[in-house]
Amino acid sequence: MYGVSLSLGFATMENIFYLIAHGIETAVGRALMPVSSHALFGIIMGYYMGNAKLLPTNRRRLLTLSLGIPIVLHSSYDYIVFLFDHYVLFGIIPFMLMLWAFAIYKIKLARRLDQQSPRIRRN
Repeated sequence: MYGVSLSLGFATMENIFYLIAHGIETAVGRALMPVSSHALFGIIMGYYMGNAKLLPTNRRRLLTLSLGIPIVLHSSYDYIVFLFDHYVLFGIIPFMLMLWAFAIYKIKLARRLDQQSPRIRRN
């Protein structure tokens, strides 16, 4: 939850700066793929950060993954946009489908791990 919120805040600021630099005509294109990709990056980041909290023995590795995987995915997204130029949809659509599948897999895995973990008793 926090990872998605944080990533959407970042996407908002990134889009504001992008619109200032490139004009309002880029607003529609920036509203679709980049915003959803940031939310998916946040899901992936949150999965690894949540595991780092629950598994202190692997904390350093999981925190590194929580930052490293979204950085690699965001860099891949930017590279596809740069590489495909005018034919960007041919590269971005398969990438986004893979990203959605990966994020949904992480959500399901987190839910399964949450159901298996002992519950914290609250008064």
